[in-house]
Amino acid sequence: MFGHEFLSTKKIISNLEFALSLLKPTERKIIDPDRARGILDEISGQLLNSIPNKKKFGFISKKWYKATFSCSPDSYSQITVEYENGETEKYSIKEAYSDSIFDLGYEIHQLEKKDYNWDSLLFEIRPDGEYSVARKDYVWEEERFSSCPKGKIKKKYCHYKWIPVFHDFSGNFIGIDLDPDQEGSKGQIIIFGSDEENMVVVADNLTEFLDLSIEEMNNNPEEFASDNHVHDVYRKIKKCA
Repeated sequence: MFGHEFLSTKKIISNLEFALSLLKPTERKIIDPDRARGILDEISGQLLNSIPNKKKFGFISKKWYKATFSCSPDSYSQITVEYENGETEKYSIKEAYSDSIFDLGYEIHQLEKKDYNWDSLLFEIRPDGEYSVARKDYVWEEERFSSCPKGKIKKKYCHYKWIPVFHDFSGNFIGIDLDPDQEGSKGQIIIFGSDEENMVVVADNLTEFLDLSIEEMNNNPEEFASDNHVHDVYRKIKKCA
């Protein structure tokens, strides 16, 4: 359909399973705190060993009092070090620890995924080796996403109640919304996906969507025959450009 593929049930299920994997547990808890603490101790130790001493004439010229660092199951940041004189500097993890940090971040996420499912760990470390860790969730969706018309589609990256029907082979979909926002209607047809920050309601149901597509294709065939992405065509039809 206009360069899109009709998804097989296998592909639909795969997409919904991914969306389900992002859900957070209702009651979030640490099931194995001793094992988790052991992994966190290893990460903290590697961070501490990656912070160089600033020596001048054999003496430490600047004393730091706090270092912060964040990591996720598949990435990590530089270490931000704050000094007593008000300066801050950033340091990279020592090369000897780079693979280990990835492995440890992945290991603790897998350990805690079922019962906590955090998105990132934020470390705060002191020079004596004491540290604290905050388990964080990404909260960028409200600012990044929008709905056209407003209030009809929930501002999410993906949702286990958005049923993808057609896809463009690049992670973008036309599908059925079974959990609309306050102004929307259950079963509405929406555009969503990895490149779709401005999501659009194309029709109130699948029948209306197909009728709209046939009508517009007959009335404006040049639009559907152009090089424009068909999502942009629907966005123009619905005045959501």
